[in-house]
This record gives sequence, structure tokens and C-alpha cells, in this order.
Amino acid sequence: MLSSLDFATFSRYSPKGGSKYAQKSRTLRGLLKNGNPVMTQNAFKIIKGIPELMTYFEGNPILVPVPRSSPIKEGALWPTKVITDELVKLGLGSGVSTCLKRIKSVPKSSFQTGADNRPSVLNHYESLQADFEFLDSNTMILVDDVLTLGRTTMACASRLSEAFPNAEIKVFALMRTRGFEDVNKLVEPRFGTMTFNKYSGKVQMPD
Repeated sequence: MLSSLDFATFSRYSPKGGSKYAQKSRTLRGLLKNGNPVMTQNAFKIIKGIPELMTYFEGNPILVPVPRSSPIKEGALWPTKVITDELVKLGLGSGVSTCLKRIKSVPKSSFQTGADNRPSVLNHYESLQADFEFLDSNTMILVDDVLTLGRTTMACASRLSEAFPNAEIKVFALMRTRGFEDVNKLVEPRFGTMTFNKYSGKVQMPD
């Protein structure tokens, strides 16, 4: 398992907040989960004015969508794949690779009542498979819709690092949530490094 992983996020999501921004964040999250490309397209209009985020995508990275919680059937909706496709269309990334797959289902995190009930990093890791393929870049950005505890992305990145040991791997998510806190603005780019504690089996976020 990787010991650390860099990440960047674009906006905030509040699952319970009462502010107008929190309410709008839930609407936008719904669009993401339903595979609507509108948020990605609109977000890019803002992202291209944020130098730090544009720099994050430099180097012609390959974008890898985070798999859903269960194996994807042909023709089924894959929200993060929609996001990666739109990002490449908009010039952020040189291509999309679906080399990372879910080979067995895990419970959906959004359906769990608390962090202790959500799948662990090891649960996610054991349910994933990364297949090697020849890529045009040594930089891979794992793309998620909402970053919460970092367990899914840490497991996904660890599988990728095994299949592509020479690649630089980092994470980008359009939204980030930190528990049930309220928000007073939507666009709030964040950069940081999550770490994995092999003794506790938990991911530590910087805040």
C-alpha cells in the first residue's frame, strides 16, 4: 500500500449544511453522480483561471476514473468516466485509461451511517484490479467525483502503483467534503497529501 498520496480538489460539498452554498453543493453533487457533464464543463471555465489547478494537470497526464462500488456492466453509467472524458475534451489530460477495475462489490460509502461502517482501505484494495497497458505518459491522475475519507483513492492509487511502478500517481476530485460542516462558498481549491498508517489501516487527511 502507498504511504502517501497527493491530491487536489476544486469545490466544497456539504451533505447537511443549511447555507445556500451547501444546498447548491448538494445539487451539483447530484449532477455528478448522475453523469451530467454540465458541472465539469462549467467548472473548467473557472479552473482555467486558477493557475495552481492548471499546473496540477501539466505534463500530459493520463486520467484514470475511479471505479464504482461494484463491477461495471457494459453500457452502465460510470460518473467518473464522464468526468475524465470531459476533462480531456477540455484539454486537461492527454487521454483516459480504464485500466483500473472493480472486480467485486463493496458497500456504497454514501449509504453508510458513519466512517466506521464504510469499507476500509483494505476492503477497497482487495476489490480492485489494475491491468498494465502501454501509456503515453508517466503521470497518472486518478479522478474521483467526491473526496471524503480518502480510502477509495488510496486503495486505487496503490493498485495503480503496482501495475505502473514508474508512474507518478496523484488524485483530483471535483468536490471534497469534510464531515457535516457547512460551507460559505463553493469554489475552494485545496491541495494536500493524504497518508496511510499501515498499523491502523486508516488514511489521515491533512485537515
